[in-house]
Amino acid sequence: MGNTSTAQIEARIGDVVAGKYRVTRLLGTGSIGAVYAAVHQFTGKHVALKVIDAGLGDLEGFGVRFLREARAAADIDHPVICDVLDAGKEPDGSLYIALELLEGRTLDDAIEANDLRLDEIVEVGVQVLDGLAAAHDRAIVHRDIKPANLFLTWDANGELRVKIIDFGVAKRTNAGPELFSTQQGAILGTPYYMAPEQAAGDPVDSRADIWAAGAVLFHALTGQPPYDEDTYNKLISKIMNQDAPSLSDVRSGLPEWLVTAVDGALKRDIAERWQSARTMRDVLKSQGEAPIELDWELHEDATVRTDGLFGDEQERPPTIRLLSGDDPDDPSIEVTIASADDLSAYDAGGGHTLKSDIPPPFTESDFPPPQRRPKSGLWLGLLLGVLLTSVVMLGIGWAVFGHLLEP
Repeated sequence: MGNTSTAQIEARIGDVVAGKYRVTRLLGTGSIGAVYAAVHQFTGKHVALKVIDAGLGDLEGFGVRFLREARAAADIDHPVICDVLDAGKEPDGSLYIALELLEGRTLDDAIEANDLRLDEIVEVGVQVLDGLAAAHDRAIVHRDIKPANLFLTWDANGELRVKIIDFGVAKRTNAGPELFSTQQGAILGTPYYMAPEQAAGDPVDSRADIWAAGAVLFHALTGQPPYDEDTYNKLISKIMNQDAPSLSDVRSGLPEWLVTAVDGALKRDIAERWQSARTMRDVLKSQGEAPIELDWELHEDATVRTDGLFGDEQERPPTIRLLSGDDPDDPSIEVTIASADDLSAYDAGGGHTLKSDIPPPFTESDFPPPQRRPKSGLWLGLLLGVLLTSVVMLGIGWAVFGHLLEP
């Protein structure tokens, strides 16, 4: 941790941080801090306490990055995201975050042990993508999804539970530069699971996390990351310039839906990659047995390019509203045209989505509900029924009256 020695890190054991957290043992160290087990002196609650040394906290960017983790994770409030309980700054300048204390192991440890079943690996993917979807809903990109940042624990019923930890390099995609600025061109994240655009130092969005999730699953399923080299520069160059291998090329016999899910995350062209964590999650969750619902509502300023009815490589007209496809093997988008011409034969014209640079800015909910026709048929039926009954009653009455008049 920076220039702090092991002796200095361990010297904190027994200290009281922020006047309330008594440090009991060292859990581990990281690039910007050490993590301790601690207990709240007043409530008795056990926590994981992440502490950054005062000297590092004074360096430009360290303090902002550290407290960003607390704010980012606390904003998400999702079962898969490790709970942030407290955060603050000590009088000596050191910073701390109190997190829920987890019992279990990291996915990194599980990959090393090679003892996870296929269904458990898939379940890890489903839960991670669910947590990422919640983060992306709040315009937060983790940027460092890797096996060491995915913690596996088990609940009281023995069910596997995944926690995403360490939002230290997270970024708000809608924040001003003063809040989450980094050195221009700086590469943040772990290279083995880094998306090509992130490796190039370019701006990233939620699709960088989707790539990382795919790379993590690739590693868990095959025992090796998608890319590997003996030097950092060679690794970055390969990620930027070479396509990732297909999952099926490295491990045969895997279900087709699983290969589709992972390969779809590892597309170097971000426009060809899964556009939503929820979409990829649903592919894993349904295991190819249910239609894929394309999840467009999280983004703005969309351009969907289509062919067929509107010509080759034309931008989507603003009158189109997008629905979900029905065929999981062909995730084309069914559309209806909200125009006076009623061009509802779009599919018959051969139109389908070729690519989506960013998902569209509006969905079906943005359109006014269809006007309901007056229920005049019901009233007409009732009126005819009343008239018919009256005629019948008059006929019966006339017959009875005539019978009484007979001698």
